[in-house]
Amino acid sequence: MKKRKLLLAAAAFSVFLVGGCQSHGEEAQPIKAMYIEKGEDFQIFVDTSTGVLFDASIPEGTEELTTGDLVEIYGDGIMLESYPGQYPGVSRIVVTKQGSEEDAKQYESLVDEVYQEPDPSEPPYLNLEYRTKEALVSAVADRGSYTWRYTDEHGEEKEIVADGAFILESNVFNDIRLKEKTDVLLYFSERPEKVSVLRYDPVPAKQETEASEEKETTETEENHETEEQGETVEVSEEKDDKGKKQFILKDLSGKGIYLVKAEFSQGTVEYGFEVK
Repeated sequence: MKKRKLLLAAAAFSVFLVGGCQSHGEEAQPIKAMYIEKGEDFQIFVDTSTGVLFDASIPEGTEELTTGDLVEIYGDGIMLESYPGQYPGVSRIVVTKQGSEEDAKQYESLVDEVYQEPDPSEPPYLNLEYRTKEALVSAVADRGSYTWRYTDEHGEEKEIVADGAFILESNVFNDIRLKEKTDVLLYFSERPEKVSVLRYDPVPAKQETEASEEKETTETEENHETEEQGETVEVSEEKDDKGKKQFILKDLSGKGIYLVKAEFSQGTVEYGFEVK
């Protein structure tokens, strides 16, 4: 499911079994849950027997879900211990009863604990999502420079220009650790119109120190030249099970520092992360 506004921990998640044990290839006992949407870009499930929130992948061909629908979720029974929990191994979802907004109100306070009303002045964040043999991993990319236009509560048009340091001048990055070629999904909290990615070799510690101490008047020109030296990384565009466009770095494995540039109708935002 790639529609939620959830900020998940930047680490591998431990797992636990739901619905009892089952043989390889067999489905676990289904989870009885309610489906809830909120705002324009948030969806979640609530286990109706425990009152626990969790995120779940929605298989292609699933009946269109609306807020308040009661469902049975079948899968491998492995729930990732993030918060909210994640159930990536879903094989099918069956609607047992159609619901309404009124039905979902009983869980309103619970959902409000994880739902964040979007701030129009705040540029979107970027999560990196990928799967290992052990777990589904989510990491948050660092946000850098951006130009962002928005309308405030008084209906006035505003623009924010934030000029941060060039990506190679930053001393700390959130990182992901890949043991083999892996598809990495670039999950933006708001879908961009265009995405481009450049990779740079890691900067040795000594060079980082020297760079941080240098203050040149031609800094902008030098940054532009350095940016052009980056290696272009292909970004694949695919559609998820809801027909929404998503951006994926296929077979990513190269160690280095990555600069992601995303273009939105409201402006352009840069993000950075490191692969180790």
